[in-house]
Amino acid sequence: MKLTINETGKVLTETHCDITLPADFSFAVVNDFVNQHETSFEQLQSLCLAMAECIEKIEHDIIPLLDNILMPLLDKGAYFAKQDEMWWLFSADGDGISFGKTISKLLINLTLMGEYDE
Repeated sequence: MKLTINETGKVLTETHCDITLPADFSFAVVNDFVNQHETSFEQLQSLCLAMAECIEKIEHDIIPLLDNILMPLLDKGAYFAKQDEMWWLFSADGDGISFGKTISKLLINLTLMGEYDE
């Protein structure tokens, strides 16, 4: 694997088996990658397949996991609140279940935690 890194140390691209792709799929990074003059058709194909694989993983792995963990908690009265610059998921009785700097980070932490027993 080969990495392209900018002056601040951020990874811009990764190369596997002679195919270079953006290091992340944010709009700005993908837009820059797609509009480079040296981006080949094969790289665009690989990018589309990698993004489709990422979307499929979210649809098949992450969303059901959140449904199985988050929905039962919300059904039992759990709630979200922002406290001290962090987002928290509290149980109905006020115990902290998960937290994160953003809602996305909170949900990632919740999925990593797995089952929650009251």
